[in-house]
Amino acid sequence: MFKKRVLSIDLDYIMEPSIEKYNGLAFDLNTKRRWDQLYGDTNYDENSFEIEEDNFLFCFDVFCKSIMNCKNVTFGYDHDEILYSIKNWNNIDLINIDWHDDVIEGAYFRYYDDVKVASKREYNDVKNNKVTEGNWGAWLHSQQKLNSFTWICADNSGSVEKNNAIKSLLKKRFNHFTKDNYKFENYKFDHIFVCLSPQYIPPKHWTKFILFLKTYQNVWKRPPKLLSGEYNLNKFKERHSEVEQHIRRYI
Repeated sequence: MFKKRVLSIDLDYIMEPSIEKYNGLAFDLNTKRRWDQLYGDTNYDENSFEIEEDNFLFCFDVFCKSIMNCKNVTFGYDHDEILYSIKNWNNIDLINIDWHDDVIEGAYFRYYDDVKVASKREYNDVKNNKVTEGNWGAWLHSQQKLNSFTWICADNSGSVEKNNAIKSLLKKRFNHFTKDNYKFENYKFDHIFVCLSPQYIPPKHWTKFILFLKTYQNVWKRPPKLLSGEYNLNKFKERHSEVEQHIRRYI
C-alpha cells in the first residue's frame, strides 16, 4: 500500500512564547468574544502578544517549498478540519507543525492525577468519534489510518508527562522534535493543510494567514480552498463568522 504524506501547519506555532500568557484565559467558542473578553477583563491589549519571527519564517519556508510540489492544499480555521480532506486515506505519514500536539487535548486532566489515565479516558471518547481540534491525531490512529505522526513542536510546547502518555497510545508511530532538531527528507506531499486557529492567534496577526492564502493563489493561479462552513455551517457561524468576514476581504 502506498503511503500518503501529509503536511499540516497550525499557525499558533508562531505565537511562542507569548501563547503561554493567554492560552487558558477567557476561552469562548466565539472567536471575537474570546478576544474582546480577554482584552476587556485583563491588563492585556492587542500589542501584548508578539509572534516568534523564527517560527513564522520556518513555517512559511516549509510551506513555500512544499507547494511547489503539491496543488492539493486546503486552508481552515480549526485544525480538525484537516479530516475533511484525509479521513478516507490510509497509511498516512503526517508532519504536524504546531504549538499543540493535537493528539490528546487534555479534556480529563483536571479529573485525574495520572496523565496516562486521563489520556486513555479521552482516547476512548475519540474512538467513539468525539473529535476536537485538539485530538484529531488520536482519531486517525484509532481508525488505523496512521503510519507515523511527527509533531514539530515549539520550544515551550507540551510536557514530558504528556508526550510519554501519547507515546503509550501511539507507540512508535509518534515522534516529536523542535524545528532545530528535525530535517525534512523532502518537500513532496500528497496533501497540505494550513490552519489559522484564531482562538490562539490574536486578531492583530491574522494577516499572516492571509499571506499563506495569497502565496498559494499566486503560485498556482487559482483561488485557495478555504474551508468555511461547508461541512458544519452552524458550528462555523457560531465560532468564526467575524473571522471569515475579515479574511475574505483579502482573497
